[in-house]
Amino acid sequence: MIRQYFSVVFVSFAMGVFLLASPLASPCAASKIMNNPLTPPNTFSPQATLTSYLTHITEAFSLLQEAFVLDLNSDRIFTHTPKVLRLREEANLHFRKAIDCIDLSEVPAVYKKEISKEVVIQLKEVLDRIDLPNLTMVPVVDSSGKTLEKCWRVPKTPIEMTLITEGDRNGEYLFNAETVAKVPELYEMAKRLPYKNHDTEYFFQFYISTPGSLLPPKWFHYIPRWMSAEIYFGETIFQWTMLSLSFLFLIIVTSLVYRFCSKRINPEHPIRSDMYKLALPLILSFLAYTLMHFLENTINLSGATLYYTTGLLDVIKWLSAAWAIVVGGSLAANIFIANPNVNPQSIDASLIRTIAYLFSIFLAICILFYGGSNLGLPLIPIVTGLGVIGLAVSLAAKPTIENIIGGLTLFADRTVRIGEYCAFEDQWGKVLHIGLRSTRIRAGDRTVISIPNAIFSQMQLVNISHRDIYRFSEYLHLRQETTGTQLRWIIAHIREMLVAHPKVLSKYLYRVKLDSYGNYSKVIRVYTFISGDLRWEEYLEVRQDLLFRIAEIIHEAGSDFAYPSQTIYLAKDRGKITPTEQVLMDMERPEQEYPYPNTSDNRYDELLDRMHYPPTSEEDFVGLPLRDKSELDDDENAEVAAGDEDTKNADEAEKKDYRVLRR
Repeated sequence: MIRQYFSVVFVSFAMGVFLLASPLASPCAASKIMNNPLTPPNTFSPQATLTSYLTHITEAFSLLQEAFVLDLNSDRIFTHTPKVLRLREEANLHFRKAIDCIDLSEVPAVYKKEISKEVVIQLKEVLDRIDLPNLTMVPVVDSSGKTLEKCWRVPKTPIEMTLITEGDRNGEYLFNAETVAKVPELYEMAKRLPYKNHDTEYFFQFYISTPGSLLPPKWFHYIPRWMSAEIYFGETIFQWTMLSLSFLFLIIVTSLVYRFCSKRINPEHPIRSDMYKLALPLILSFLAYTLMHFLENTINLSGATLYYTTGLLDVIKWLSAAWAIVVGGSLAANIFIANPNVNPQSIDASLIRTIAYLFSIFLAICILFYGGSNLGLPLIPIVTGLGVIGLAVSLAAKPTIENIIGGLTLFADRTVRIGEYCAFEDQWGKVLHIGLRSTRIRAGDRTVISIPNAIFSQMQLVNISHRDIYRFSEYLHLRQETTGTQLRWIIAHIREMLVAHPKVLSKYLYRVKLDSYGNYSKVIRVYTFISGDLRWEEYLEVRQDLLFRIAEIIHEAGSDFAYPSQTIYLAKDRGKITPTEQVLMDMERPEQEYPYPNTSDNRYDELLDRMHYPPTSEEDFVGLPLRDKSELDDDENAEVAAGDEDTKNADEAEKKDYRVLRR
């Protein structure tokens, strides 16, 4: 079989013909090209494109033959001689100019380098096996500088050259993208045909069975022949072996790195943990990139094997890069939060984490789109499809989106922060975490409550930690047996205690008053404020201290707290109950004062403002103590002497209004 001995045939053929000039390979043209390597191939007519392509591919093959023979006869073991390297460089230059004659616009970027080489060689193999027309019969540029045809096809083949009308190759004739896509299939159909042009015989067979780019490396000659002579499914045994070892190496290294890093991740050290988390995607991306170039350029995979292997490694590379960006965003946020000026438990830290997470997700999506474009994925249909899917997902995930918006609202309004105490509905607790979807709160009973942000942001929230002072309000229910004297003593001493207490803000308010008579108690209300500089636990300690001191004052007065109860008194009926003589005399009202208890206007005028207030002695609480009229006259004279006529008029008007109101 030719495939079993093509290397021997190639070597023997190369040693016999590499010095012979091909009719299509012009040494003068080649030397001119090497004198000016920047000169592009002539592709401004079908004839010029075909001539340039055949000339450069043939010259590249001729140079590779010479370099291969010299390399075989070289005494060096692992490296090429300078002359071989120079010939290889010249062959690569001709090869790139032959590639410039084909349209690679439809080839994905990740495959463009290797597929272009294969297509150029396969196309030459096909043309060497068919009857090419005379170059004078191929269309050329007319006198006006234009060709008569915009598309020319090699007779009896689907191989076409088309005029490019846009882009940086505008005005050039290239083997079009449809032809490039058909070349592998055409080669499979024509490879069993005999050669009609022997300039590049077995070029493609040699290319796919040897490692390296075009010229195999020196160590190739030390590979056992049985590993490189026979081709199975498009690759030699050596290439299949290296491909298997490469993926095995990738799996082993990834597993070792994962085991090493996962054991060192500690949530208590977020920066160090993120660094270990970042190591795996970075190493995986680097290995995928390195193996992809190793298999393409050193092992020289080809065909479907190259297509799927390169595609898989490229997917791993971009996915790992996106993964690394997400982890890197978390690492950057934690490094920023580690600044002493930022409280790790504050809402600012949560906002930094959220912004870093969203930004890293955005960059990761951009990276994935870029990687997809390199793989040749049609981005416009993908974006359109994602838009439709996004609409469906947004409708289905409406609560989630509402929660995210609610979380951003909490971050923007800063109603509560992490570590602060807040009250909501009938509960209160400490804010543990504010995320994108929910907020976690440690309740007073030490349970953790998770509330969706959409609901939490709409609640009436009371930020306990933000108040500048604490309110102290208590109702003291004392026993019904407590006398007025005891009540006044208790009230006075509670006021004195509040004024003397260093944590009570008595300058704002200290209200201690007899509030009401309850069904079972006499109620005193204590209302004041405690310093807001205290932490919650310290406030509770001060509150407890005040309650203890109030209880001691009540007990010292001989009273006690009342409890909801009913008192049943058992006593012997005393018979007829008669009032005192003073009250009996007072009960005998003149007829003009009836209907009693309606009081006459004169009586009201007599009583108006005559009670002793504030009381000056215990007797002021007994009966109806009135001031003498002389005292009232003195007060009125003092007002007149002071010239306060407005006050007197207001008093008269008030008395008149009072009488009207009473009626």
